[in-house]
Amino acid sequence: MVGSNHQEGDLVVPYDFVHGINYTVSDIYTITGFTCPTAHYAKYAPLCHLIQYLPLMTNLRYSMIKNQSTVYWYRYMPTFPTAMEPLTWPRAYHGAELPLIFNNPPPGRKFRDYERRASEFIQGAWVAFAKDPENGLGSYMGGWPKYSLNLEEKSLVELFPGWVKDKDLAGAGEGKREEIVRFVSSGEFDTQCANPPPIPWEELLRPGSGSG
Repeated sequence: MVGSNHQEGDLVVPYDFVHGINYTVSDIYTITGFTCPTAHYAKYAPLCHLIQYLPLMTNLRYSMIKNQSTVYWYRYMPTFPTAMEPLTWPRAYHGAELPLIFNNPPPGRKFRDYERRASEFIQGAWVAFAKDPENGLGSYMGGWPKYSLNLEEKSLVELFPGWVKDKDLAGAGEGKREEIVRFVSSGEFDTQCANPPPIPWEELLRPGSGSG
């Protein structure tokens, strides 16, 4: 099982507690620093011991990966408020899922009811995978698809997609948790990895106003 969060960069780029971050820089960092490495790992996981030979991959080796591997690829999408409060600017940053996985809200706070249910769901998924990495998630709560190299197949699992917060801080309001999971093509995220945007390192030293 491999995965990444929808806005990983929010925890990586410089921030101001009041004004937040430069979202444009964060989104670039998320693509190049997290999404694309995760995509490559999902594709090449079975041959990690041959990592030094990845530039020489051929269609034959690609076929070997497809036939020998079971990979579940998820993307953690939501911005749940309890894990963020009192800050208003973070989105689904790097590590945002950990309070739910361990059922451990920040000190002095309690999960809202829908957050508690989300925590139970994600804990169940992790346990199902730990007990049976090959087939556990395939039978969990209706079944997760195994990752496929075929972009026409919806084999990437979005977790809690109804709770996405964009860089304008829209969305993620209460009552939008219609979907627990949504299956999409990995091409929703990894097609840009053929030519990912360069990380603007100079901007990483300039906290944004939260509107970048």
